[in-house]
Amino acid sequence: MAAKCGWTKDYIADNLTVQQIKKYCEIIQNQALCDKYLDAMLNMQAMAVAFGSLKYKDFKKFLDDMIGEKEDMNKTLEDLKRDGFPIEER
Repeated sequence: MAAKCGWTKDYIADNLTVQQIKKYCEIIQNQALCDKYLDAMLNMQAMAVAFGSLKYKDFKKFLDDMIGEKEDMNKTLEDLKRDGFPIEER
């Protein structure tokens, strides 16, 4: 945990409770699991492109979906207003 967070062992021992240490470790383990899952997905998709069972444009779309796009905030707010959410103008 000290290596992942950049803290010293003494800092952790002096400033964190056992429950906090457990929660940090759980978060770090979940993030590592998520990273491995994404690596496996990307490798499977890349192999499918290499062996011809998936077209490159579909693979590119998959990668773009993984990275995500920045949404236009004004359009999102207008959609929420239209759907009836109370949003104040300032």
